[in-house]
Amino acid sequence: MARLLFVAPILALSIMPVYYLFLKGPPSLPDLDTNEWWGPEKLKEKPDTSIKPFKISFDDMVVKDLKDRLKMSRSFTPPLEGVAFEYGFNTAQLDSWTKYWANEYKFKERETFLNQYPQFKTNIQGLDIHFIRVTPKAAVRPGLGAPQVAVVMKNLMKRLGYKKFYLQGGDWGSLIGSNMVTLFPDVSIGLSDSPTGLLAYILEKFSTWTRPEHRQKPDGGLTFRFSKDQLLDNLMFYWAPKSITTSMRLYSETFNSKVMGMKLDEIPTTAPVWVAQAKYEMAYQPPFLLRLKFKNLVGVTVLDDGGHFLAFELPKVFSEDVLKALGEFRKVAKKNVKTDL
Repeated sequence: MARLLFVAPILALSIMPVYYLFLKGPPSLPDLDTNEWWGPEKLKEKPDTSIKPFKISFDDMVVKDLKDRLKMSRSFTPPLEGVAFEYGFNTAQLDSWTKYWANEYKFKERETFLNQYPQFKTNIQGLDIHFIRVTPKAAVRPGLGAPQVAVVMKNLMKRLGYKKFYLQGGDWGSLIGSNMVTLFPDVSIGLSDSPTGLLAYILEKFSTWTRPEHRQKPDGGLTFRFSKDQLLDNLMFYWAPKSITTSMRLYSETFNSKVMGMKLDEIPTTAPVWVAQAKYEMAYQPPFLLRLKFKNLVGVTVLDDGGHFLAFELPKVFSEDVLKALGEFRKVAKKNVKTDL
């Protein structure tokens, strides 16, 4: 009897994955309002739908305020002896980074560098969307999670005049992209007042999410693939427009019972998909699992290098794989056209 009681739970645990992966039907597609308004109500009656040129600006007041905050930082709690980045950003490294940001980072030169490509702003559903277009305002209402951002991005492409388009995403972009091809499969053919705290929070991710062994390096291996200016450029995108708070809201608005209850990850999509998997990415999904979600998985590239920030870390490898994927997508599209005829 005892043996029977022991075997029953094991059998149940063995059957559950089979049921979940192969026998359970997908949930229904959620009914999302594709025109839901996320901005101030006073702007809703006469929304501005124009597309305006935009340039990043590190004005003198912003730069002076940032430098003052960096120079007036309190002394940091010393790290534990013999510890590198295992407990997060090593405070022994913070002083050199804050001094570089305050004294050596050339704000005007970096501003010019970041403005080298044409940039624009347009208001979609009450949100000021900043985008870069290269040819070969924050939400005031709760609820703007990854599925809703997918709707906003689809509407941005619609405003730009594209009925069909390719999309690529990493980190949050991969989740939003997955939601886009699930909700709209036919449109695709393929810490605000502490600069030191912001630096420690974000740069720790560039350390440990690039290579796990960087946790054991005193400097976190931050300059293994990135320059100090490149990493501080990234911080300025959060600091200058005061966008770190609104960017963090995406976590709360996505990982909650309402959005998780939509079960978008369980709904298959037929849009063509290509997946690039970096060697040091935090999670790995074998092709058979990917195909449960992406029914038209055109290809998978398994790289022998790279981490979570692949496009930033290995831009040449990344761009070559994107172009390879686009070539395969076009082959699939041509094949489908011939089949339809």
